[in-house]
Amino acid sequence: MIYLNRFILIITFLTRIPIPVRFKINDDDLSKGSIFMPLAGLIVGAFAALGLYLGSLLPYSFLPALLAVAFQLMITGALHLDGLGDTFDGLFSNKSRERMLEIMRDSRIGTNAAAAIIISLLMKFFMLHEIYNAFPGPTGLLLTAAMPAAGKAGILTSAAMSRYAREGQGLGKSFIDMIGLREWLIGIAISLLSFALMFGPYGMIFAALPVITAFAAAKFIQRKIGGMTGDTLGASNELCELVYLLCCYPVAMHLL
Repeated sequence: MIYLNRFILIITFLTRIPIPVRFKINDDDLSKGSIFMPLAGLIVGAFAALGLYLGSLLPYSFLPALLAVAFQLMITGALHLDGLGDTFDGLFSNKSRERMLEIMRDSRIGTNAAAAIIISLLMKFFMLHEIYNAFPGPTGLLLTAAMPAAGKAGILTSAAMSRYAREGQGLGKSFIDMIGLREWLIGIAISLLSFALMFGPYGMIFAALPVITAFAAAKFIQRKIGGMTGDTLGASNELCELVYLLCCYPVAMHLL
């Protein structure tokens, strides 16, 4: 039962899905439940795939990809896009580490944030459009559904290899500092199994992409601000999704 509770906790943490269940939460349930992040990503991906399918029923070539992006934003509340924008505003402000962290806490959207969000959405739309044009059947739906799972595996990787960048307490600190090697290994094993079930042995390639991307992103961010925050985890999610989309298309064209 404790694992089911943690799974539900992760779903409610990452999505807007209303789950009318009440249970007691311990301090480490969120971090321990992080092993289920790839599965929560697949649930988000199912909504994106649903948008893709519904769009394909209408005679507009651009609509499937547009609805896939819209359904994903709807079910997540654009949670990670906000982190992407804050991260780009801070990291590319050309300020000191302390000032970068202050800027990332500012709720206002700067030029770097707006550019990052717009480019991210456009890239996601165009890549999903290309993927579904090439694979208009179940394969295209599966490739779309796997996208958020790749992002969540990226969050898990970035958190596991980092420390919290800010001083004091916060939700990001309890999440980042308490995710260790055990949580990462179990979570990535779940991710590998999920991708393998969807794509066979070639799924291992897709599953490896977010791990590599998140590792590189976390290293870059740590050099800038000395660790990770909740915002940079959101940015890691978005970057991993984009790299997955950019790479899975040519890989799928040759292997699937």
